[in-house]
Amino acid sequence: AEQSRFIIQFPVDTIQSDITASAIPSDTSSVKYMLNIYNAPHGNATPLSYSLDICMLSEPWNEGRGLDMDNYTDLGASNWSNRFTGVAWTTTGSAIRNDVNSKTSYFFETGLEDMSVDISEMVYKWLDSVPNYGLLVRMQPSAVSGSDSLYTKRFFSRTSDFFHKRPTVEAIWDSSRK
Repeated sequence: AEQSRFIIQFPVDTIQSDITASAIPSDTSSVKYMLNIYNAPHGNATPLSYSLDICMLSEPWNEGRGLDMDNYTDLGASNWSNRFTGVAWTTTGSAIRNDVNSKTSYFFETGLEDMSVDISEMVYKWLDSVPNYGLLVRMQPSAVSGSDSLYTKRFFSRTSDFFHKRPTVEAIWDSSRK
């Protein structure tokens, strides 16, 4: 069965700086943090009616450098087996936290949607001194246990030429004055 996933990390220290500077309210009940990742159109068949899990990672990893999507020969980068060169993940494919509010999911009906999912509880954990090792986005384990192909879903990356399609964590709150 096909198994695919990606890992992504955002600088939570920037969010903390904005809270300290009062650019974002410090009251966690009034702020919602949304993970926004944008669909990258392509010519391949896309999956229908499926969910992706978004999970907090429990171990640090190295992004590495390079762009070899054909042969997967990037050196020094995390991959299915290793989080650093020669350093294995605790669990093959990544290591995720299993405590409360460390995981959520997002449902795709057509497979062509952008993903905008509330990760507030995860951001609150990072702001409360839980190490920020980023997020794992993966197909649900039950979906990859069979032999059927799930086709291809692609998202824009942080290096996309389309600035407004790059992944973001967006802070949302009511700033109206009455």
